[in-house]
Amino acid sequence: MLWEALLPGAETGRTRGVNVGQCADSESECLYLATDSRATENSAGLHVVAVRLQTGELLWQFSSSYAATGGLYWSTPAVPVLMDLDQDRHNDTLVIGDLTGQLWALNLNDGNAYGGAPVYTVPANIEEPIGAAVSVYGNTVVFGTGGVAGSDEQQQYALYKVKISSEGGSLLWR
Repeated sequence: MLWEALLPGAETGRTRGVNVGQCADSESECLYLATDSRATENSAGLHVVAVRLQTGELLWQFSSSYAATGGLYWSTPAVPVLMDLDQDRHNDTLVIGDLTGQLWALNLNDGNAYGGAPVYTVPANIEEPIGAAVSVYGNTVVFGTGGVAGSDEQQQYALYKVKISSEGGSLLWR
């Protein structure tokens, strides 16, 4: 074994997998993962960490909490996806959807959300969770909603294409 590390935070939970790619410094490889988070019995959340692959050193972490209802309390977020937002051939952004329909773009340098908020929120919010990994193409993201255990089978889910910038996001089509 090269290293072992406990994830920070008492409420850090389960994950669906990891994404390995270049760190923001472009000199080493990083492991990026998202977990569910259960701070209290009535709240859940998204917890994202960046860890240096060679040493296990925690570089940054990001958390966003939301009210836990129904199946969302027991669901895990999708694997985050790397993006080269400024198109300079170096990844600089981590993109992930959460279980309340919010799309997040995080700066790889520090884990802060661009604009300090989700770059886009689907119209039905918690009724339309982003349950699977997004697909990145240039500075756009395509994703579908639903796909989470406990999702309402009667809900109308959709596909979205959102253009991402460091200031936020804009819907291109639904």
